[in-house]
Amino acid sequence: MEYYTVTLTGIPLDNADAVVMTSDVVITDPVLKGTKITVTAVAEGAEGVSYKYSWSNSTSDSKTAVYEIDSLNRKIICTVTGHGPAPIVYQVLEISIVEGEGYVEYSIGGSGFIRYTIKVNVPDHSLLVIKAFANDGYAFKEWIIGPVTVTDDETSFLDVIGSIFVEVYFEFDDELDIAAWLFLLLLLSMVTAVLFFILLAYFRTYEIIKVSSTVRITGEDRARRSKAYKFMIMGDEGGDIAFRVGDDEQWRPLVPDENGEYVISGKFVEDKLTIEHR
Repeated sequence: MEYYTVTLTGIPLDNADAVVMTSDVVITDPVLKGTKITVTAVAEGAEGVSYKYSWSNSTSDSKTAVYEIDSLNRKIICTVTGHGPAPIVYQVLEISIVEGEGYVEYSIGGSGFIRYTIKVNVPDHSLLVIKAFANDGYAFKEWIIGPVTVTDDETSFLDVIGSIFVEVYFEFDDELDIAAWLFLLLLLSMVTAVLFFILLAYFRTYEIIKVSSTVRITGEDRARRSKAYKFMIMGDEGGDIAFRVGDDEQWRPLVPDENGEYVISGKFVEDKLTIEHR
């Protein structure tokens, strides 16, 4: 739509004292193109004689007429001039986040979206779109626009003709909270399982098989994983002592220390141990 600003000018001729011009349209505001304006021109000092002049700026932006104002053939000249386009009128967009956490973006006249930070001037009769975005842990709840509540996270104003004041509300996202708790429980279960297997492996013990017909092999009946196993021989000390790991066919000889104690290194304690007196 095209608008004009309008100027009225009255010029006295032939000794008319002055001219006062008025309009039936408020011309201090921009006038829509095609609006018909009725102008009244009054010549002061001419016994109150008045004339009316009609003008439409749909065909021309300027109209001039000359009127006789009394029997003495005195005249006034009346000019109505339109200038277009009129200055742009702006409205104010103000948005307040009342509850929760998030932000808002706006688009004017179909342009790209801009994040709202401060009050925005919106040209009159523009298309305005606002869109809400919730922060992590929150969900959009509603807009409050005057007496109206809107629950869609995106809303439009097709023809802005006044200032717009909007309140936006966010709320905790219950679905996200449930998902977070489920994820936390799953993670905790996984950590617990890992720790359990680590502890199980650490504290795992293996059977000690003692083979001898002439001596007694002392020591625990089970050895803890990766921990050195110690034992002594009671009885006839003749012969040799050897051990093997699991079903390995390799026998490893052992000799006692200065105290008569036999020690199998913890690096071999990874399966059952067979100790044999030969």
